[in-house]
Amino acid sequence: MRKLVLFSVLALGAAGTWVYAQSSGGSNAPTFTEKQAQAGETVYNTSCAMCHGKNLNDGGPAVKGDKFLAKWSGEGKTALDLYNKIATTMPKNKPGSLTQTQYEAVYAYILQQNGFKPRELQKEDLKNHTLDKK
Repeated sequence: MRKLVLFSVLALGAAGTWVYAQSSGGSNAPTFTEKQAQAGETVYNTSCAMCHGKNLNDGGPAVKGDKFLAKWSGEGKTALDLYNKIATTMPKNKPGSLTQTQYEAVYAYILQQNGFKPRELQKEDLKNHTLDKK
């Protein structure tokens, strides 16, 4: 297991701890906390905005909008696929350089900016969630 450098700037409690709460209606939409999304904005602005743009879709590859959601929804893709892509290939100039907590926060911020509402979850459950907004 790869060791990640710990950053004290975004201590969100125990690294990687997400509490799962069943949503009403049995939705399989991806989940995150408001606190994670708020922390994610800071990490995004520091580590991601220089390539993807301040608005998430005004720089390099967009991480917000219909095209982004279409790319990451359907055809068996899960929320874990998106999370793994972010955590293993970003930032482009230094992949894997953030902590798990920071990657979770950026993931949460991207979801929030794409219209998903905060709900809590454990990372292990990401494989059960999709980016379909149905």
